[in-house]
Amino acid sequence: MFKKIVSSLIYSPAMIWKLSRLGTKLDQEKKDTIQAIVILMFSLIAIILSALLINNSTNNNLTLKPTTKIDDLSIKLSTLNQTKSRLLNFQSKVSNNETIIINIDVKNTSTETITTDLAIDYDDAKDYFELINSSEFKTTKDQLSINIDNLKPEQSVNKQLLLRAKNYFPTTPQRQTSNDCVANIYIPNNKPLSINLKCPITKQLDLLGATQNPNDNFKYLLTIIVIVVALIVVKVVYLIRILITKHEIKEIRNYINSETL
Repeated sequence: MFKKIVSSLIYSPAMIWKLSRLGTKLDQEKKDTIQAIVILMFSLIAIILSALLINNSTNNNLTLKPTTKIDDLSIKLSTLNQTKSRLLNFQSKVSNNETIIINIDVKNTSTETITTDLAIDYDDAKDYFELINSSEFKTTKDQLSINIDNLKPEQSVNKQLLLRAKNYFPTTPQRQTSNDCVANIYIPNNKPLSINLKCPITKQLDLLGATQNPNDNFKYLLTIIVIVVALIVVKVVYLIRILITKHEIKEIRNYINSETL
């Protein structure tokens, strides 16, 4: 159509100039459109990979392990962000390189002297923290043990875990029990101690998968994928239109050149 319209016009140097300007404009639009298509393709790949990560981590992240029960001991916890000098609550988030102190107050509520080891499961926290005072405890791959030695009736003792948040949080779960952006520490006679962390956006995608219904996640991601695919199709159609127009301009200029010889 463009070729038919322009071919019917009377030749003039101005028309050649305008065709040249149009060709330059189409070259820039072609470049911009190809860049947009590439960006959309990478975005689509990233969304699909995120969907796979969410699907792989959802079932594991929803379930917390039970803590052990030790009779005749009262164990109370308090958690302090030493870097910010304030207690942690359920809304607090720990950032990279911050140090937290977990105070463990153990009291003998029996009538006998107690000597035992408190086994603490901190495997899930390894994604985010390093144990500063590990030399004070017996450590294994997944647990550490706090020794309670000759604790007399009604006597109390305080133990502390010093944890420093790592400089870099991994963007994907490092093990099946890994809860994204939440470090769970299992201390006897207490609910799991969950410490929220300030994670990068890529890591928070896993958290989204862990806190939402899997079917809802699938619907949301499918909607986003459809939108991105639709945008890619529109850009490809527009690119084809640009290429056709550039081809017609080339033919018109060849025709004009042949007529003026």
